[in-house]
Amino acid sequence: MEFAAAERHDGKGDEAAMSFSRSQLFWSASIFSAAFFVRYLYGIVIVGPTTWSDSTMFLAHAQAVQAGYSYGMPDRPPLFPYMVALISSLTGEVNLSVTLYQIVISSLTAVLIYALGAQLFSGVVGRLAGWLAVIYYPFVNSARLIDSDTQFPFLLTLTAFLLVKARSIWHYAIAGIVFGLACLTRGAGLFALPFILLFWFTPYGQSEGRGRAAVAFTVAILLVLTPWTIRNWTMYGAVIPVSSEGAYNLFQGSQVSFLESRSINGQLLSAITGDPTMNGVKAIQPQYQPALVAYVASLWRTEPATQLWLRLISFADFWSPIERVRYYTVGMSTVYSVTLYAIVLFFFLVGVGWVLWQRRSPVFFLLGSIVGVTVLHTLSHAEQSRYRLQIEPFLIVIAMYGLVSLHQHYTAKGVS
Repeated sequence: MEFAAAERHDGKGDEAAMSFSRSQLFWSASIFSAAFFVRYLYGIVIVGPTTWSDSTMFLAHAQAVQAGYSYGMPDRPPLFPYMVALISSLTGEVNLSVTLYQIVISSLTAVLIYALGAQLFSGVVGRLAGWLAVIYYPFVNSARLIDSDTQFPFLLTLTAFLLVKARSIWHYAIAGIVFGLACLTRGAGLFALPFILLFWFTPYGQSEGRGRAAVAFTVAILLVLTPWTIRNWTMYGAVIPVSSEGAYNLFQGSQVSFLESRSINGQLLSAITGDPTMNGVKAIQPQYQPALVAYVASLWRTEPATQLWLRLISFADFWSPIERVRYYTVGMSTVYSVTLYAIVLFFFLVGVGWVLWQRRSPVFFLLGSIVGVTVLHTLSHAEQSRYRLQIEPFLIVIAMYGLVSLHQHYTAKGVS
């Protein structure tokens, strides 16, 4: 297995370990270089750095921080805007330098996908997963969009790799720190945490010392989140561990009009919040969250069949290869992306079946993250494929395991 030290008793252990190290370095460097070239070519040379509606909110926070003002309202998780402010302060520029940063961490994510596949399954699985990540269009495309959609999968995949490699309580604590940073990048991480811990105590978690390891991991996460939570409580009088957008996302998912065309009834929002000037931007503010949660809860009491149907739509949206609500012209990139994901989805289903049947350990973090993020977007909305991007590194790893396992299974039976 790659990424594991070889034990030898013939005096050649150091030579074997060096051989493994050279192999790791070769494949890591090759995958990183190829990923960087593809992302730079597409994101800098062909298309160029791109901002969109969500970018403006991240950039506004970054500009405030860089100018020495308060971050302001926690309507978006803070880590990405702080990173943008840091990069802009160092380079004196935003769009190009931030895009280059995202290209680098997207390329590193491809390397981590290779390393994770090699560590969990085999070198063949790792290499297939890593090279697929190099050309995987959603990864390539997101690297040029100034948003947290590239930073979050990088930190999530890094956490998974650190957990697989962890051998002491301190290793689990370091993984918890990285996961805490992932949570401060996107709130989906914090929502997935209970599912990760649940899977940790199943046959898919490590067998020894899991209690102490899980405690160290969780405490480290809480230590990372506590300063930001205290800051939000002090300024807004509300418990906001990451951001205040969660209740509004639940409200959006409860509306038929939003799932059909991403439109929201402004009068309804005003009636719920008591603010005649209410709009989608203001609805994210902390003081309106309890009213929005209460309204969504009332819908489940008065129209449970409709809400259940909307949840099924959101679940299908999350996993569907084709976006139901589109804001772009279908071209070759769309066909390429949809086809590639459909292939990944098929082999992922094969791979996850093999993982569950064989009770492979330790894949708890992958399974917990996949289930947790799926539940989050089933409860809210997932009409754009970028919401699934958060867990696609794990889908690719398991899919390539499914592909290799299927090939080995039929090869063993004499069927090629």
